[in-house]
Amino acid sequence: LAGAFMKQLTNHPPEVRQAYASWASEIAADAFAFVHTGYASVAALHDVLSGSAQQVFMHHTNDPHPVCYVRVLMGTEMCRQFYGSGPWDELEEAFRSDYDIRKMRYPSIDLVQQCTAALPDVVRLILRDRYHAFNNNSLCKLIPPENVSPSSLQKLEYIAGPALFTSHAWIWKECIRLLALVGYRIATGEGDLTRYYRQQEEWMIRLGFTVELN
Repeated sequence: LAGAFMKQLTNHPPEVRQAYASWASEIAADAFAFVHTGYASVAALHDVLSGSAQQVFMHHTNDPHPVCYVRVLMGTEMCRQFYGSGPWDELEEAFRSDYDIRKMRYPSIDLVQQCTAALPDVVRLILRDRYHAFNNNSLCKLIPPENVSPSSLQKLEYIAGPALFTSHAWIWKECIRLLALVGYRIATGEGDLTRYYRQQEEWMIRLGFTVELN
């Protein structure tokens, strides 16, 4: 992935290519989380990374973690490219408002702005480009993010009904998408959040028992 950033982002400044290449290991982890759990992973990462403005815009040359501002917007760009419009747009708008880059005076701002401008190309490269490690497939072909789109999760819940959260068979088969579903509900704040947290704890305990039995 680091090599791909250096070779493919030729329409962006060298410092942008170098920055993304240095962040490749953490970006790969974020992409892995996204294709498995969709918006839930993006919202959770947003909650972890939001802090003081200094933290959000901090850049260290040898730090493998992307600048927090870039990292959050990378997640919302992933959602937009695969799901269109949705709650991630509201999250991004609020995030940009809370951390208005036009008012910031940190040394990293020029690099952050350049890296942010590159995000559409970066996300396509991460998720849609083919890699030898994937037998010349793209990550999104191996693990389609559409499987955890809001509409797919809604369809899963409709088909399985209440058994989705109580049946060992459903939990065993769909544990990752269950995580995506509950994470999406909590992220969007729709419904009884206390019940969702309790529901997640209960089905994960059932999954633990299923693992022990197998």
